[in-house]
Amino acid sequence: MSLRVLVIDDERSVGLTLRDMLETLGHTVVAVQNATDALVKARSKNFDVAFVDVNLGPGIDGISLTRELRHRFGLRAVIVSGYLQGQLADFAANVADVVLAKPFLSSQVEAALAKIPARRELSAAIPPADAPAYRRVVR
Repeated sequence: MSLRVLVIDDERSVGLTLRDMLETLGHTVVAVQNATDALVKARSKNFDVAFVDVNLGPGIDGISLTRELRHRFGLRAVIVSGYLQGQLADFAANVADVVLAKPFLSSQVEAALAKIPARRELSAAIPPADAPAYRRVVR
């Protein structure tokens, strides 16, 4: 089944690599580099799932963005990060359907998508959009 996928990663090369992987798997993909562009695209398109990097640079962090995308647009979500440890990993697991550690292979992306329930089954147990945001500064 072909999905409409929104990829959000502040590192352009990572976003484009993920886009290429997903397109090779037969999905339609739009890649952006920040939360503002992600919210604009989510409003204008009907996506099924978002792949969201945790550290998006200045502005909204990936976990807060994921929460927003799920509540406002009903998107399924895969959080991706090279920094998934401790409390951050717990926050990510509570917000997303799947957590994927960087670096990853195309087979891992495909397996992550296979774990995601259909969009209509989006859980009501997702923390509310106004729940405290998790912020992490990576230096």
